[in-house]
Amino acid sequence: MILHDFVTVEVPLAEVKREVLRDSSLLDASSAAYARGEGLRLRVGPGGSDGRCTKTIHVVVGEPRTRDGIVEIPLLWEAVGTPGLFPRLDANVEIAPLGTSLTQLTFFGSYRPPFGGLGRKLDNLLLHRVAELTIRAFLQDMADRVVSAGQPARRPEPTAPQPQD
Repeated sequence: MILHDFVTVEVPLAEVKREVLRDSSLLDASSAAYARGEGLRLRVGPGGSDGRCTKTIHVVVGEPRTRDGIVEIPLLWEAVGTPGLFPRLDANVEIAPLGTSLTQLTFFGSYRPPFGGLGRKLDNLLLHRVAELTIRAFLQDMADRVVSAGQPARRPEPTAPQPQD
């Protein structure tokens, strides 16, 4: 199954690259998005909305490559402990300039649903939509991190000295 989505941010390419390639930025965004996807799956599953379960994933971030001004970062998401029950996601995140202060973050990925024909049917009925929402959350989280990193730190307003009695 193919996954593709993108978001744009009003931040120059150099700043986006710096924040996305920061040590744990992609790992944090991956884990948060995957956890949200698991939550979505539980809310729509037969267990109802009260289920509280998360799945730990192992995220491998490959060596970034730059081609024609576009940065490409390979990603691998794989379930820990039960890899046969959850699909392995092979993907690339691309960071591309759309102008001097506009940058696009694009996700291209693919996975194979487990359990053969039954897995494909479940994926077509529901799970592919969960995967799409997970990828959307991942990109939005990355975009939010990039935008907030570019904001100047807010300092509290100085307060006037209070009169002494």
